[in-house]
Amino acid sequence: MPGGNRRRGCEVNSTLALRHEERAVVLEALGEKNETAWFAVCAPERSTVVCHRLQAVPESMYSERRPDRLMIDSPAWVPLARKAAKQGLGLLFAHTHPHPRHQAAFSPADDATERTLRSDLNNIAPGVELTSIVFASGADGQIEFAARSGRLPDADLRPITRLRFAGRRLHIYDNRPGNGAAPAPNGAAPAPSLRTSSGRSSNGASPDPFDRQIRTFGAEGQAALSQIRAGVVGLGGTGSATAQQLLRLGVGHLCIVDDDTVTNTSLTRGWGSRKDDIGRPKTEVIQRLAREIDLGTAVKAINDRCTEPETVKRLSALDVIFGCTDDHAGRIKLNRLAYWYNIPLIDCGVLITPADAEPGGRPRIESRVTWVAPGSACLLCRSRIDPGIARAESLSEAVPHHDYESSYDSFITAAAESLSEAVRDERQEGYIPALNEPQPAVIAYTTTISGMAVSELLSRMFGLGNPDATETLLKLEVPKLSRNDQKARCGCWCASDKLQHRQTLLGLSWASTKRTPAS
Repeated sequence: MPGGNRRRGCEVNSTLALRHEERAVVLEALGEKNETAWFAVCAPERSTVVCHRLQAVPESMYSERRPDRLMIDSPAWVPLARKAAKQGLGLLFAHTHPHPRHQAAFSPADDATERTLRSDLNNIAPGVELTSIVFASGADGQIEFAARSGRLPDADLRPITRLRFAGRRLHIYDNRPGNGAAPAPNGAAPAPSLRTSSGRSSNGASPDPFDRQIRTFGAEGQAALSQIRAGVVGLGGTGSATAQQLLRLGVGHLCIVDDDTVTNTSLTRGWGSRKDDIGRPKTEVIQRLAREIDLGTAVKAINDRCTEPETVKRLSALDVIFGCTDDHAGRIKLNRLAYWYNIPLIDCGVLITPADAEPGGRPRIESRVTWVAPGSACLLCRSRIDPGIARAESLSEAVPHHDYESSYDSFITAAAESLSEAVRDERQEGYIPALNEPQPAVIAYTTTISGMAVSELLSRMFGLGNPDATETLLKLEVPKLSRNDQKARCGCWCASDKLQHRQTLLGLSWASTKRTPAS
C-alpha cells in the first residue's frame, strides 16, 4: 500500500513484533550456508503479531537442509501447535534465504510447503492461525523479509508489512512498496523528498527541511524516523513538548492521547497553546501545531483516557509510546502494554517538592526517564508506580461527577453514590491517598525531561550510549545526573518469556469508566 496509508494515523498495516535478542539470532543464521528454520507460539491480534522467542528446529528434525531448500519433520512443530490451540494463540514459522541470489520473497517451494503445513495444522489444531516469515540479507548486512498470516490452507493470507525488534534497542523494518531503497540503520527506507513551503531557492535547489538531522544521522537515519509510529499519552508540560519534538523530527505517524482541555494554569507549560485555547481539547492544540509545522507527520488524536480498553487497543498498533501522564492508573496500563505487545514505553515525569516543604527554603526538583521494554524491569519492579494510588484513581474515575438524575436512572445513581461513599470511607481510613491535588510544575523542567525522553528514543534507534542503562535520573536543583539498570523482581510477569493467554485485553479485568445513559 504505497503512500496511501500515510494519513491513517494509528490504524496501520500489520506488524510482527519480536524481542530484540532475536535480531542477532536471525543475523547469525543469515550468515550460514544452509537455510535455518524456527517455530514459535505467537499471538496474532488485529494489527500486531507478537512473538517472544524463536525456537530453532533441531538439526535432527531436518529431513533435508540445503542453501535453497529445507524439509522439516512434524515433531518440530506439532507440540507447539497443540500448545497454541490450548492457549488460544497462533503458530509462527520462520526461515531464512541465505543464498545471495534469493530475495526476501516466498518461493514456489515455500508456497507448497506452507500449503501443506496449513493443511496439517488445520487437522491437528483447528482454528490456529499460522504466521510465516522469510528472512534474507539486504544491503549493508540489514534484514529484509516477507511475511503473511492466515488460518485455512486456501484462505486469503493477510500480508505483514512491518517487522519490529524491541528490547534494549529498537529496530523497525518496513517492506511496503516505495519503502525499499537504501536501507536505514533500523531497516527502514529513506524519507521521501520534501519541499519547503516557500518553493525553490534562488539557485534552483529546494533544501530538505531535515537537512540538519540528515547531517547528524544520515539519510538512512532520517528514513528510519519517517517509519516510526510513535504515541504520546498525556499532553501536559512534558507531553506537549514531546509531541512537538516528534513532529519536528519527522516521525511518520504520531498518536496523541489526552481527555483534558487547556486551562488558564496550563498555559504556562503547554507547548503550542494560546489564551484563546482555554476550554479546547489539548489534542486539538497539538493537531493544529502539526498542521502549522507541516513536515508530513500523520497525526491521530484520541480524546480519551489511556485506561479505556479501546484506547489501549489503538495504542497496540504503535512502535514506541511516551508515557507523559501523571496518574498511576494510566501508567499501570501502559506498563503492561509494553510487555504484552513488545512496544517500548518511555516513561517520564518531573516531581517538584515545594520550597516551603524543604530545609533551606529551596524546591527539590527530581526528574526521571525510564526505558520500559522486554528485557528490562517494569515500573512496578522499580517502584515507580504505587498500586494503592492507582486503585484510588481507578475508583475515582468510576465515580461520575455530574448530575446523575438528569441522564441516568435511579439504579445507576445509587450505584455511583455507593461507590463514591466507599471511596470517601477508604480515603478517610487512610487506605487511599487524596487525589487531584494540583502539583507544582515549571515549563523549563518539563521541557528538559521531554528532551531527555526523545533523546532516549534516538539513542535506542541509532545505537548510541550504553543500552544496559535503562533509567536516567536528574536532580535539576543540584544538578546531578545518574543512570541505572534494575533487574525484574523474581516472579514478576515482566521477566517471563512466555506469551500470556489473550482471552482479555492485556490479561486484565476491565471496568470502563464511561457512563452509558439509561435506555
